[in-house]
Amino acid sequence: MAPRIGMSCFEVWGGNEHTDVSLTLPGMEAWVLCRPHGSTSCGGDVHYFSSCGTGRITRLMLVDVMGHGEEAAGIARFLWGLMRRYLNHIEPYQIAAEMNRVLHDHQQGMGRFATGVIMTFFAPIGELTLCNAGHPPPIIYRRGCRSWTVMNTYRSDEGTMNLPLGVLEQSGYAGWQMTLEPGDHVLVFTDGLIEARNRDGQMLGTENLRRILTDVGDPNRSTEPQELAHDFMRRLEAHGYHADDDLSVILLRCTQRVAGAGPIGRARGIWRGLCSLFGNEAVPWPEKSVRNLLGGILPPFNRYRPRYHREE
Repeated sequence: MAPRIGMSCFEVWGGNEHTDVSLTLPGMEAWVLCRPHGSTSCGGDVHYFSSCGTGRITRLMLVDVMGHGEEAAGIARFLWGLMRRYLNHIEPYQIAAEMNRVLHDHQQGMGRFATGVIMTFFAPIGELTLCNAGHPPPIIYRRGCRSWTVMNTYRSDEGTMNLPLGVLEQSGYAGWQMTLEPGDHVLVFTDGLIEARNRDGQMLGTENLRRILTDVGDPNRSTEPQELAHDFMRRLEAHGYHADDDLSVILLRCTQRVAGAGPIGRARGIWRGLCSLFGNEAVPWPEKSVRNLLGGILPPFNRYRPRYHREE
């Protein structure tokens, strides 16, 4: 059984080392598997979770960068700071734009780039906003229709939008917005999973991945997401699939809608913010939006939804 971590408000957790853990988050449970390729202790797959000061905003970042060892560790440290700076923001686009700018400047002339998925779960209304920067599309299980579906995160009319990080400095980033119901699942992964090959040299691919997930059955029969995830990984191995790259798999399950932290939790978040104000860390100021600034005090404002990105 993988160890379980309960994340508190104002916390960032993750990295690029070998990981097999379960997480408890506001309105959500998660299972995280990270396997650096070969004998390296730190791979190029970087994952982070964060929880805001009021317990309403949970963020997931999964990035596949080029390189291992100290080079990847340096990018992982930068991403940790970025996650912390924006942990009180609902929208993920500023994070993607900042990552793109920094990676472009850092990798200029080297021909390197990264792909990534940045997701925000806004617990009061069960809203998931996803920004995909050239990354394999996640797969979602809807409890209502009892099926796994590949999320269509690419559009032919996007032009230079949502390119891999570091390719084009002026690339813009937009997202897809959907509502999760309790019992819905989302599987996020790096290309090390779908590029795994079996004994005959055949690549797994997204469609075979979806079929194996379907064969596992109803994910809600398990009390823990990790039970489904471990069953899924055992079936992959039984089919002879082996990854020849860094491998990261994250399974999310929506459990409930929550209003956010109670008075004690909010006070703790404010206190940590004040401590950081007088310390050496940058203050993670909240996003200047109606639902972010007022929603923590007056819950009806949590339902104020911007309409400048697509809804699925």
